[in-house]
This record gives sequence, structure tokens and C-alpha cells, in this order.
Amino acid sequence: MIRKSPKAEVLRKGQVGEWTELSLLIPDPSAEAISNFLIDEGTTGIEEIDADPGWKRLKAYFPAKERKGGLLRRLYRYAKSLRDLYPELCRIQVETRSLAQENWGENWKRFFKPIEVTQHFLVGPPWSSLRPRKGQIPIIIHPGMAFGTGTHATTKLCLQALEEALRRKKRTVLDVGTGSGILAIAAAKAGAREVVAIDVDPVALNAARDNVRTNEVADRVRVRMGSVGKVLKEFDVVVANIDLKSLRRMRRPLFRHLKPGGILILSGILRRNEEDLRQFYLEFEGLKPIKTAWEGEWSCLTFRKKPKRPNL
Repeated sequence: MIRKSPKAEVLRKGQVGEWTELSLLIPDPSAEAISNFLIDEGTTGIEEIDADPGWKRLKAYFPAKERKGGLLRRLYRYAKSLRDLYPELCRIQVETRSLAQENWGENWKRFFKPIEVTQHFLVGPPWSSLRPRKGQIPIIIHPGMAFGTGTHATTKLCLQALEEALRRKKRTVLDVGTGSGILAIAAAKAGAREVVAIDVDPVALNAARDNVRTNEVADRVRVRMGSVGKVLKEFDVVVANIDLKSLRRMRRPLFRHLKPGGILILSGILRRNEEDLRQFYLEFEGLKPIKTAWEGEWSCLTFRKKPKRPNL
């Protein structure tokens, strides 16, 4: 039954085990967005179960070492960002319980299969055998605690934008809020000669470094702790797949670290906020909008920094 509480209620039950089951009752239309969020949070698999008409139950499984408090806070924050699209999310119900090890260590891997994120990027976990077609670039990403496994719409949109921005080889790239490092790795494999990937989250940095080593691009990708304001050079391409508040706060340093003629890629933006953010960035007269792409409720904005005028 659907609880009529205006706030989410967390029920903790069961004995201590090695896996945590997260059970959510959510509006049916929001299932894809919530599932993508859970996958990027590192779930080891998701079950979808039809519930009352218009509702769906998702069961997601996480290693017990995942801190439930942090995961739930991020879940509620994400659900809140979707409430204009799905008002019923104000009544989301969440239950957690601990599970014994049993055979989870191998069984959960069946949920992760290689996926063609774009025409040229094939993403899969370390235990899958990636068989790229001619012209495809394989990327190995371990589904862990950092955002970015290639399934979320914003990651796909950024990868598509990077494909276009890196048609010219040997470019330099700054990846702001790198998460799992997927965008930095993709840039290096697509021909960038130097990539700097930054994040302020130590968990994300560890995940990014592991993924960079796994993909054998450590010679071109440097993963650093810190904010964009601490970066000291300009880049041909700057990509930031983060959140609206951070994109607004970082407008000046993102612009400053972009070379004249360079490409700026912004995502993590809901479509309802797209136009306001575009106009906010266009207050810099040196930026020109060149493309907007969408998937579901998400947008990706691409700008070009105007070249410097020659001195007369």
C-alpha cells in the first residue's frame, strides 16, 4: 500500500549482513530516472516490480560498506530535483534491510552488461568481455561509489558532445567534477593529448584513479584533488557534468580556463533550467552558443569561446 505521508520514511530492519537492499516505491514515470541514479551510485543490480497502478517498486542492492545515510541523502536530493516533473515523488517510500552474503558476490554481476553509450563509445564493467565494433572505443568502468557509469542521460550527453569537440586530435581537456573519470578517460581515448580531471570528493578521486589505470590512459590523464579555481592553465575543451548550483557558481573560472576558440560543455541541467543557465553564461560576451542536446528531462549546453581579435 502507498503511505500517505508527505515526507519519505526510512525503515531499517533485518540483521547485519554483507549486502544492503534498498526498496523504493515510486511513481512509474520516474522509474527510469531513479534507476539511472541508483546505477551511477554503484548499485549491484536493480529489480523492477509493478505495484499499485501508476507506481513501481525498485529494489536495488549495494555492498554493506556503502554508507546508507549518505546514499539516502543523495537519493532524496535527487528526487527533490525531479518533483516538478513527478509531483508524486514527495511521497517516495524507502526501506532498507541487510542481507546475508549467499551468492551475491557473483550473481549481481549479471546486471551489468556492456552498453553502447554513443556511436563510438562502448562502456562495460571489468568482468565483461568488451567486443568493440570497428571504430568503437572501449571504456572499462567499475560500478562503484562515484557518479558516472555511462547510463545516466547527462553522462551520455557529455560523451556525445566530447565526440564532436575532439574531432580535432591532440586537444587539451579539463574535466570538472570527474566522478568515476569516465569523461576524462573517453577524452584521452578519443585523441586528447592531455586531460586534467578534478574533483573535491576523495571517494570519486580514488575511483577515477583506479579507472584511469584500468583503461591504461594514466600517461595522458592527471587526476587531481581540488576545485576549478586552483587550476592554473587554459584548455581547448572544458566539460562540467555537475549540478545547476555549482555550474552557476563556477561560471567565471570555467570561462577563464577556456582557451580562445575553445569548447565549453555543461550538463547536469534539467530542461526547465536550461534557458536561464544559457542566458547566465551568455552574459560573458566572449561566449557563443553552438549546440543544445536533450535526453529525457536532461539538457547539455555547448558553447564556444570567441577567438581574440588581432591587434591592429
